Amino acid sequence: MFARGRLAIQRNVRVTVVPLDAVVRRQGKEFVAVVHPPDKVELREVRLGASREEKTEIAEGLRAGETLVTQGAQGLKPESAVEIVQ
Repeated sequence: MFARGRLAIQRNVRVTVVPLDAVVRRQGKEFVAVVHPPDKVELREVRLGASREEKTEIAEGLRAGETLVTQGAQGLKPESAVEIVQ
């Protein structure tokens, strides 16, 4: 059996992509840990887009240039102190 069809693919050029490990899931919602001076964490709710190969799009809730916790975010609470390692 054969079939022909078309697959519509949307390509987002200006989208923020983060590691899946940066996304914290709590109470049915998704958050990222945004770091603010003086190195304190804000857990901010985000809306996810497409995910692929250990990365996911952030469709809403994050601004360009913000610093995120990308590893170990699951155990953080609001106002947790963090050390930035680059």
